[in-house]
Amino acid sequence: MNIKKNLLKLLIGIVALVYSFTTYAQSNSPANYPTRPIRVIIGFSAGGPTDIIARVLAKEMTINLAQAVIVENIAGANSMIATNTALNAAPDGYTLFCASLHFNVNPILKKNVYKPLQDFVAIEQVANLPMVMVTSPESPYKTVNDVVQAAKAKPGAINYAISGNGSSGHLTAEMFAEEAHLQMIGIPYKGNGPALMDVMAGRVDFMFYPIVGVPEMAKTNRIRVLATATKNRSPDFPDVPTMNESGFKGFEETAPWVGYFAPKNTPELIVKRLNAAITKSLTNPEVIASIKNLGAEPVGGTPAEFQAFLKSDVTRWSKIIKAANIKDE
Repeated sequence: MNIKKNLLKLLIGIVALVYSFTTYAQSNSPANYPTRPIRVIIGFSAGGPTDIIARVLAKEMTINLAQAVIVENIAGANSMIATNTALNAAPDGYTLFCASLHFNVNPILKKNVYKPLQDFVAIEQVANLPMVMVTSPESPYKTVNDVVQAAKAKPGAINYAISGNGSSGHLTAEMFAEEAHLQMIGIPYKGNGPALMDVMAGRVDFMFYPIVGVPEMAKTNRIRVLATATKNRSPDFPDVPTMNESGFKGFEETAPWVGYFAPKNTPELIVKRLNAAITKSLTNPEVIASIKNLGAEPVGGTPAEFQAFLKSDVTRWSKIIKAANIKDE
């Protein structure tokens, strides 16, 4: 009798174990993704453009995926801490990385770090933040050509603000100097805010700055926009020429981008599901308006298109960094 009872208990235990394993396997199957909340890591502090865009999309993705999408800020070390956190996460679609320009630039400047095109899976590029060339409203420079002529007349006399080594403004200014064959001095700052303040005050001649917040500053005559690094004239600055109109082609490609990634080996089915959810989110008029209110441009597209863009982005900045001899700080 005891043997029968023990056999019955053993049988019940086996059945329960098999059921638990089957249930676990089904809940973690890519076909059933997602079955629990999704974490989106950002390498910047809350309140910045990347953070705002990620939070706008997280709200919409929560609806589209029927699971909570939670944004987590892990700032520091030019986003390297956040990048490494995402790099070491399980490739199950429950930890994503919302990154920007530093994602491609850090491995160019630093040795023995991640490989962006191999260690992560590109999901989707969601936005671009065009650069604008700005100076003080009291500056003698009214056009890009004014800056060029002044720099050529006195090599080394013109300076520009840098918001961080390898930042978008730094690289764009170096690209400008390289194409115009200018010798100028870069003045480093700890962030865009302090750099822009000195440009506005006339203590530094100019800088390239992401468009966020610039329209309002220009309307109140706190800053002068010399050119926009956009393909066509910006609706925010219809009377301001583009860099292309000013004689410098391809500067629309300097725009800091915002995009989503997953750790390598994330199942293709999950990547497609995420891409579909992000793409759908970018069709919502409220999401589009929120992104455009930042001065950003919604992008969208397939993982393959984003991967191709990243490849060209790495190539472009590698050339600029080498030509300008930019070193890791």
